[in-house]
Amino acid sequence: MSFFLDEKIEEFRCQVDSDNKIISVKFRIKEIILKMNYRNKFIKIFGKPDASFCIGEIVKSSETKLPNGATSGSAVIIPKKCDFFDKSVLSTVWKLDNNVFMELTHPQMRSTFPRAYINISKSSKWIETK
Repeated sequence: MSFFLDEKIEEFRCQVDSDNKIISVKFRIKEIILKMNYRNKFIKIFGKPDASFCIGEIVKSSETKLPNGATSGSAVIIPKKCDFFDKSVLSTVWKLDNNVFMELTHPQMRSTFPRAYINISKSSKWIETK
């Protein structure tokens, strides 16, 4: 995965099982949002994704007024399948060799510090919602 070596990687985490075998690798890429062709780069390296997901139905939403006057909000969202190049895409999944999944959580433009998150593991919560 030399593709990621060109990027600024942050928060690298490796999870192991009781036998010290790696079961999950997670990290985020800080500068990816500055490279608007990052989606094409992922397709070039990993091929067409197995699935992409956008915001579907919002089941529950709430807002809380904080003591400093700011408002904090949260929502429970049911994702729906969408195109990898959709502007509202949240996450994309590739099934790699040996039933290993790579999940890309896309940076959100409206975020103060947009970052892409990568999770490589033996399972995918996104594929399970498929």
